[in-house]
Amino acid sequence: MNKLPGFMWLSAQEVVRHGIAAVERGVSVYIPGRVNRLIKTIVQLMPDRLAMWLSARESKRYRNTST
Repeated sequence: MNKLPGFMWLSAQEVVRHGIAAVERGVSVYIPGRVNRLIKTIVQLMPDRLAMWLSARESKRYRNTST
């Protein structure tokens, strides 16, 4: 996953802060980060077959093959 661009990463502290705030608001599923929420929305609007195909294709790019 170290090949992902820096703008796609959130620090552990940010994720925890957002998660705790979501739990306090009673939200059971929360997607932290604007980029992640944008990706989620785009994928929801796509046909399932296209989303699965793109996901499979792109995941190969970011897999760590050194282990």
